[in-house]
Amino acid sequence: MQTYRPIALAQGNEKARSEWIINPILTAVRRLSTVSLTVFLGREFAVDPAQDLVSYVDFLIARLSLSSHQ
Repeated sequence: MQTYRPIALAQGNEKARSEWIINPILTAVRRLSTVSLTVFLGREFAVDPAQDLVSYVDFLIARLSLSSHQ
């Protein structure tokens, strides 16, 4: 984190700063995981639209299903 902090803070907008900060964390999670993972960025996440549980996520880490390898 210390390596990327000065770079992140020098970015001109919040989106770029957040990506410089989170990228090393996401990379470490993916590298240390014993299962295949995927990362969704800036996607709509609809848990239960009937209960208005719909929002956009900045970052979502999910286990990669076997069917997505085909």
